[in-house]
Amino acid sequence: MLKEYCAELGADPDLSPDGEAKLRLPIFLSQLYEPFRAKLFGREMCLMMVRQGKHPTPAELEKHASLLKNLLGREVVFVLDVLPSFDRSRLLKRSIPFIVPHRQMFLPGGTIDLREVHGKPRQEKSAEVFAMPTQLMFLHQLQKRAGEDVPFALYEWATALGYSRMTISRAHKELLEAGLVNAAQSGKTVTVRFAGQRRDLWERASPKLRSPVQHEGYFRVKDVALPPMLEAGLTALAHYSDLADGRQRTLATWRMVPPSPNVVEPVPYRDTGTVLIQRWGYPPALLTEDERTVDRLSLFLSLRESADERIQSALAQLMEGVKW
Repeated sequence: MLKEYCAELGADPDLSPDGEAKLRLPIFLSQLYEPFRAKLFGREMCLMMVRQGKHPTPAELEKHASLLKNLLGREVVFVLDVLPSFDRSRLLKRSIPFIVPHRQMFLPGGTIDLREVHGKPRQEKSAEVFAMPTQLMFLHQLQKRAGEDVPFALYEWATALGYSRMTISRAHKELLEAGLVNAAQSGKTVTVRFAGQRRDLWERASPKLRSPVQHEGYFRVKDVALPPMLEAGLTALAHYSDLADGRQRTLATWRMVPPSPNVVEPVPYRDTGTVLIQRWGYPPALLTEDERTVDRLSLFLSLRESADERIQSALAQLMEGVKW
């Protein structure tokens, strides 16, 4: 597929497995990439083919690019099987070389091909992110449902998540188009059956999932009880990992009611005694494990773009605690 795509662009790549590079890769990188030696448009490079089912984030690719360049001493280009438009923009801004066969190529200082998918609009659509109700339904299945094979009717989902049946029907359609649920059997009651084990579903859906944080702001808390909110951000990450708890407390809510000045006062910047409050795209309370902190998977999604190595290490520890 890669050779065919390069031929479309007028190149005949000299492509072969790079055994030397493979021996130099740390274990965590060898689990993500298969290295190939290539010569494209007169440039020697190492192509890091992302393994099937793996979907590193733009922040991870930036970190890996720097590490791989130091390890291999050659230009490194990532070969991806899918790249949502919002991720593409981030890679372009960070000058991270990438190739998505038959879709896009970005080699800084050389070839740039950012055309859309040719004659396959449905594939481009499939790379878009889920709507928030769909993401909530999916994460609820992974973390709150006892057993992947137990059917749950659409009306039961609507009741459990507090959405209308029309909204849940649209969410079910998105999951069906993504191949994450099986086609419903004919009948008056539509039941939802997820197609796979939880960890497999998570890895397959990862490109379509996004941070639940839609807005955040600083507030000065008065000497009264706050409205019910859950710990989020670095506050929650410190709860789940060995990361040191910072002085800035972060909380999450869903529909942020305009705060009473007797409770909290909005301020334009961080200051002593302020709290960072996030407004989420779905109710975090529906996924919480302990009624105190937001759930692990939503927290991971809210922070996975961070380039801070301490945060990435804490996120890895966070994910180790997920009960698949």
